[in-house]
Amino acid sequence: MHAYGKIRHVYNVVKTSSPHTLICGAFAGWVVDMVLHPLDTIKTRLQSSAGFKSSGGFSSIYAGIPSVAVGSAPSSALFFFTYERSKQSVSKHIHNDFIVHMISAAFGETVACCVRVPTEVFKQNLQTNPRISLRNIFNSIISKHGFGGFYRGFGSTLCRDIPFSVIQFPLWEYFKFRISNGKTENLYPWECAACGSIAGATAAGITTPLDVAKTRIMLSVKLGRDNYSVISTLMDIWENKGIRGLFAGCVPRVVWLSIGGFVFFGAYEFFKGFLSLTLPISMAGVESEELFRTTLSDAVVKLLRKEGIISQSPVTFDERIAEAKENELIRKNRKSNAYLSRSQ
Repeated sequence: MHAYGKIRHVYNVVKTSSPHTLICGAFAGWVVDMVLHPLDTIKTRLQSSAGFKSSGGFSSIYAGIPSVAVGSAPSSALFFFTYERSKQSVSKHIHNDFIVHMISAAFGETVACCVRVPTEVFKQNLQTNPRISLRNIFNSIISKHGFGGFYRGFGSTLCRDIPFSVIQFPLWEYFKFRISNGKTENLYPWECAACGSIAGATAAGITTPLDVAKTRIMLSVKLGRDNYSVISTLMDIWENKGIRGLFAGCVPRVVWLSIGGFVFFGAYEFFKGFLSLTLPISMAGVESEELFRTTLSDAVVKLLRKEGIISQSPVTFDERIAEAKENELIRKNRKSNAYLSRSQ
């Protein structure tokens, strides 16, 4: 096990704590959505019922980015927080890792869509009509649909995002497991990123028709239509444009989510490991500083032994933990005795 993997292994309890998943998920999602926004704009315009040129073509490809800047971080944070917590809970009752990852991803997407859908409504309307303002979109939605209009396409977004994540995340976990021979804590961030890229591209291609339907439904807000459903939208696209219509924007979507998967998962894993070394011990859920430092010390000692820098020792990891707990108990007793002595 290389040094990075060793440190990741030691901080296993830390890296899945709530602060880590929230911070890392928010940062990774925000970076990807901001950097790759132009590809998303092109994909959305290709899928628009008005056509690519009528929706703006290659002009104003950063239209809608204010909405992304505000909504991307919280939706990504909510997804990864729910995903990691769900894995811990579901794995207690289901022992098939593939199913655990699928269920956890579905939970994560459902929670994240509470923030993602309003963001997408604003973003996609701006992408296909860059001349209008956020205020005009807001007033238009309120006048035609009320506040419920901001969640226009919630069902279609879930129909796209849950299958996407149910494919992507189990594949990501599977690829990591395969290339690491079951020891995923040994992987470098770039290896996790490569797995995420392949998984993202695969899921993106398969779920493109659902993405096309979701885009059409969200853009129907400005037309004041209320009778759109995923099935009826897919049927309408099939009847009018055939298979090419169902897979409109497939290439930019696959490229976008392939690059996005690499950046997203790489950034997530890197900052998860980095924050494990920087956040206060009190935020990590570790029982005591003594136990924490002893555990870290053991990792360093094991690493040095493997490299042949120091000789082997008969002291085991469990013995070191037991020793740390015993020392902590002794220290508490000393404090208690000192307090009693002062009282007398």
